Amino acid sequence: MARGRVITPEFWTDGNMIGVSAFARLFYIGLWNFAYCDKGHLPDDALGLRLKVLPGDNVNATDLIAELMDCGRVQRVQGEGETFLFMPKFARHQKTDPRWKTRCPACALETSPVLMETPVSYAEPHQSSALREENQREIERKEPERNIHARPSVESVFDAAYSHWPKKVERKPALEKFKAASKRIDLDTLAEHIIRFGDAYAATTPRKYTPALGIWITKERWTDELPTAPEADRKPTRGDNNLAFVQDMFRNEQADRLEIDR
Repeated sequence: MARGRVITPEFWTDGNMIGVSAFARLFYIGLWNFAYCDKGHLPDDALGLRLKVLPGDNVNATDLIAELMDCGRVQRVQGEGETFLFMPKFARHQKTDPRWKTRCPACALETSPVLMETPVSYAEPHQSSALREENQREIERKEPERNIHARPSVESVFDAAYSHWPKKVERKPALEKFKAASKRIDLDTLAEHIIRFGDAYAATTPRKYTPALGIWITKERWTDELPTAPEADRKPTRGDNNLAFVQDMFRNEQADRLEIDR
């Protein structure tokens, strides 16, 4: 369950945080609201977190998480084959309430060993320029390794989006179309389009009239308007009822005049 959190004044001048992008800082603040628990655990789901924290921005949440891992504010932890994100400084700066009970899957595990060493932090303000350059080179050196572990696979992003599509047919061809389309459009943006249209189809369109996802991707149907319910199935609004009332009055008046003329 999302909770309100506090921002301390020291956050804005934190030596590590000022070295990351503005979107990464904003994303980090947003993560506080959606932590599983007061210890700072989160789901390891970049796309899901992006849709919660930055739904209207064209950013790559995987890259933002990687930035936060570089500066030591986020770690990836594991237990019993499942991975989570963890904010190690979370409990130090947030007010906790022992009465708030949560079903945190990470807390349920006795141990949560860190999967990988946190890369060297961005330099503190008092460090020399030579040391800052050395730290930056270390970050760049570890970039390939970081991407291998942190970036979700195309198939996992597809599966998250595919779960919203109401017509589950021809999954394998749809996955191939998804991979091909992801070379022309940002992966997270494409997944977001599929989720948006899938939910709209489920709410408005019978399954037999819903296009197969592979065909929908091939025709780039995300450029269409969202599907809506047929006019016949739409519930009349107050405006519809008022218009019908006026039309009935007009018809009755016309009938009365014809009767008088006779």
